[in-house]
Amino acid sequence: MWPRSLLAEHPQVRKWVGISILLGLLAAGILVAWTILLAGAINDGFIKRETLSGVLPTLVLMAALLLLRALCLWLAENSSQHASGRLRRKVRSDSLAHLIAVGPAGLSEERTAELTSTLGQGVDSLDAYLSRFLPSAALAVIVPAGVFITIGVLDPWTTLILLFTGPMLILLLAVIGSRTRSLTQRRFEELGWLSSFYLDMIQGLATLKAFGRSEEGAEMVEQVSRRYGEATMDVLRTAFQTSLMMEWAATAATALVAVQISFRLIRGDLSFDLALAVLMLTPEFFAPLRRLAIEYHAGQEGNAALERITELNALPPQTRSVTTEGQG
Repeated sequence: MWPRSLLAEHPQVRKWVGISILLGLLAAGILVAWTILLAGAINDGFIKRETLSGVLPTLVLMAALLLLRALCLWLAENSSQHASGRLRRKVRSDSLAHLIAVGPAGLSEERTAELTSTLGQGVDSLDAYLSRFLPSAALAVIVPAGVFITIGVLDPWTTLILLFTGPMLILLLAVIGSRTRSLTQRRFEELGWLSSFYLDMIQGLATLKAFGRSEEGAEMVEQVSRRYGEATMDVLRTAFQTSLMMEWAATAATALVAVQISFRLIRGDLSFDLALAVLMLTPEFFAPLRRLAIEYHAGQEGNAALERITELNALPPQTRSVTTEGQG
């Protein structure tokens, strides 16, 4: 059972996630409109030399759009947090009830501390999936398409650069994401093993002291902690590399757009307001992809945790047989 299947089984949670995505789309649309208005206001004020009263209505409209966008982002964040809270409570309660039904006999091969970590920190990692990764993934599909169409209406030539650079960023994200998935799974397994090891050490502390082996136990704790730290640093290193590569590619693409726009603007093939609008909209084409690259790692943590939760929920519950004996 993966997060998408969980959403299918919980319509109320799916509704709040959908509201969050719709509000995010509305905020993105408002930003596109605000950018076009800003380009027009700069053109009217500095190129056409209009008075303040001439551009004042545009400035007022821009201020209203900013307030509306801030409201949409705030509501989107609250909607996703509400959906995340409801789903995490449901998953945790259902999993706990199932483990109780499985009973001690069915859980004899499981580690107590690892189960506690899975139902605690593991379920909490679903928050990042629902409130950050899932909306980012939806916006990364729809928003660039909308910005691409808008730029195509304003300046079709610029879309040729976006057609070339956009798929390259997506391919780059897919390649790095495959490595991230394995690293995140390893880190989650290390966390469960570390929790179990700490519990075993605490339970056997008196025995270690009795036999004079407490110092060796401390060294083992240090080694295990260092190994978990290395796994965490591998994930963080990959996350930083992903962000760096995405930022570099988006910056290079924006520079290409700026160069071709500047030459056409000098030749008089493009008006100043259209050139400025296209130049300011180009980073917004890549912004959802860059955010997805950042939130992708959080989403993989949720997937790793849910995979383990699914394994636990697949354990057969304990059956109780009742025998009735007759008396003669």
